[in-house]
Amino acid sequence: LASMVMIVSIASTEKSLTTPFRRIIFGLSVADVIQSFALIISPFMMPSDLDYSWGIGSDQTCQTAAFLLNIGALNAPRYTFFLCFYYLCKLKYRMTNESFSARFEWKLHGLFILFGLATAIWCVALNLFKPMFSRAYCQIGYVPPGCQYFPEVVGECENNAKPKGADMVENVIFISM
Repeated sequence: LASMVMIVSIASTEKSLTTPFRRIIFGLSVADVIQSFALIISPFMMPSDLDYSWGIGSDQTCQTAAFLLNIGALNAPRYTFFLCFYYLCKLKYRMTNESFSARFEWKLHGLFILFGLATAIWCVALNLFKPMFSRAYCQIGYVPPGCQYFPEVVGECENNAKPKGADMVENVIFISM
């Protein structure tokens, strides 16, 4: 709710997105709203054939919720870093808003948005998003959900239970954080 208020406040003012600070806060708020929305809808987007699930969806709705969660969850901490970096440049190095924008801002906005979209699209293309053991959300996972942690409860992992390429995607995401 607070992030939504920030988005509306920034977008509805006369100065709108005129300073790097406002643009960074706007990006952080958008990432937070996307992540929060994905977390709210995720339990209902789970495939309906799962036991002990609130799911009324399908594999595609699971993929959609995971896509949104991936974008929001990856970009919210990056924009927090971006805000810290902005203040480092502003306070310690006495950088002007114009100089910061020209040297860093647009490159970082582009990097964060493109990387978030690219990893989410990559995961969807490789069919990496699976229901998690908790049945609350979908993310990069194994089949059946939880097999790597609780084989005595859910059964052994299927051959190729974790789709090919999943480890590489996870490593790229981890390194980028």
